[in-house]
Amino acid sequence: MGAPGSGGAGNKICLRVEVNVRTDMGGAQARFSCSTDGTRFTCLGNTLNMNKDWQYFLGYRSGIVNHATQSSGGSVNVASFEVTTP
Repeated sequence: MGAPGSGGAGNKICLRVEVNVRTDMGGAQARFSCSTDGTRFTCLGNTLNMNKDWQYFLGYRSGIVNHATQSSGGSVNVASFEVTTP
């Protein structure tokens, strides 16, 4: 497995987002992390405070995209996508 950002076909990376969607008691936060072995995860940036000013929507929808930074094209093969509750 290649390291994140190392380029080339066949590199695998596990992405994780832990989201507290409750709007009370310190909720509405998300933490992002990644792993190249699926076991040891490294934080990606700071905890994100989600906007909870809207009455009925918190903005916690997730998706995976390919963001080409050097040239057009490329692809992302998502082997699995899982949603779990604590």
